[in-house]
Amino acid sequence: MNVHLGGQQKADIDGASISETKKKIFTSSTQRGWMLLGYEGNKIVVVASGEGSVSDMVHLLKDDQVQYVLVRIPDEKDGTSTLRDIAIYWTGPKVKPLERGKKKFHFDYVAEHLAPVHASLQALSSTNFNEATIRAKSNSGSGTHVIE
Repeated sequence: MNVHLGGQQKADIDGASISETKKKIFTSSTQRGWMLLGYEGNKIVVVASGEGSVSDMVHLLKDDQVQYVLVRIPDEKDGTSTLRDIAIYWTGPKVKPLERGKKKFHFDYVAEHLAPVHASLQALSSTNFNEATIRAKSNSGSGTHVIE
């Protein structure tokens, strides 16, 4: 799928690979998992994935890149164990403002391939990029959905 918004940067999304990886990692029996998407030129592709925790993936976030993440974490709601899938738009602290602005528009289209999700977050720093923060920020009552 090509993404082109008016004067915004064009990107091609590798939807087939994203769908295949999502089906492999995010099964009904998977308690934790993650999929990291990034850019190869102007194409958005699966960079890495795994069935581990968020901490297994954080070192793959690049300070000079925009990346997209789908994570699954266990949760508890009203005393019942459940799972929460969260889409995250990562903007590394060294990403130039112009690039940040152009690629922000791609997140809506990437999110379509990651759906359904319980929440969408933006992450600006890897310091607090952990399961506890993701759980807290993805709650509907959270004042901000930004990981700083």
